[in-house]
Amino acid sequence: MREVAALTDRPILKKDFITSERQIVEAKAMGAAAVLLTAELLPGSLTARLVRICLRHAVTPFVEVSSSTQLERLGDARGCVVAVSNKDIRRRERGEPQIERSLALLPAVLGSGADCAVSASGIAGPDVAARLLDAGFDALLVGTALLPAGDAQGWLEALELRRRAERVTI
Repeated sequence: MREVAALTDRPILKKDFITSERQIVEAKAMGAAAVLLTAELLPGSLTARLVRICLRHAVTPFVEVSSSTQLERLGDARGCVVAVSNKDIRRRERGEPQIERSLALLPAVLGSGADCAVSASGIAGPDVAARLLDAGFDALLVGTALLPAGDAQGWLEALELRRRAERVTI
């Protein structure tokens, strides 16, 4: 991570199962600007505690939630990126994505004070991506959907065309 951080001025996300202050401090020392906090795997109020620790160390908490209960446990989300996971991490993200989960939780995420609302995983194509962005998400976490597409630039262009078409018809 240090080598990558030395090669870019872009923020780097430490995507790991963060459970302690020591891990947050180490991630920052390696050049991470943000760390992933997976609320589904963190007990009780630990998510909120880790968020406070991140903010104290000037590391952006990228909090992944999959339910309103997890979002409520987070409390005040100012300073956070809050991502709604469309996949079930307990099932190793297998199975059909639950895009409706993102859409259902979006009002609560926006009301939480989060700096950025993200829909994460299972975004199969430009049509789904456009639907989520048009609904009000600030960003999307798209990974494996780009692999079978074979042309990331074409995928992004199709997304932009879809969004432009939506704005024209509204």
